[in-house]
Amino acid sequence: THLINLDADNYIGDTLPAWRTHWTADPDLLIWGFSPNPDGRPDGGNGSYGRIGLPRAHFDALGGYDERLLPMGCQDLDLMDRAKARGLRVLRAPQQAPFAIRNTDADKVRHTGSPLSWHDMWQQNLRRTEENLRSGRLTVNHDRTPAEVLLNFTRWVEV
Repeated sequence: THLINLDADNYIGDTLPAWRTHWTADPDLLIWGFSPNPDGRPDGGNGSYGRIGLPRAHFDALGGYDERLLPMGCQDLDLMDRAKARGLRVLRAPQQAPFAIRNTDADKVRHTGSPLSWHDMWQQNLRRTEENLRSGRLTVNHDRTPAEVLLNFTRWVEV
């Protein structure tokens, strides 16, 4: 089983068949999707950064996303860096348009409950990410308690 994280402002488009093909060839692959600029290069500023898929077993072994990170910035980077440090190969997989819903940094931060700017949260999270790697903390959330979440918008499950 593979898990896909898609930021709320991103589109998945028709990428799933391509991702399944990649996983058939290498089931332990972490796929990092993006929408390229017209010249074909990735652009972190176009909003398409938040598309990640990986095997559930690896996600669980990593402890998932580091829940001690602030609400905005570096969560995907932290997960990918810890996955690479555990030996997972990361594949950048382009997805043609549409990119993502355009929104400002202020729009992104508005409902986080944090008084910090996106940039300040990103900077603090980057320091935590670097510390995770420096200290060999590849698995996170050891002390987390189970929480109920809505699965596929249809039923509550405890994770």
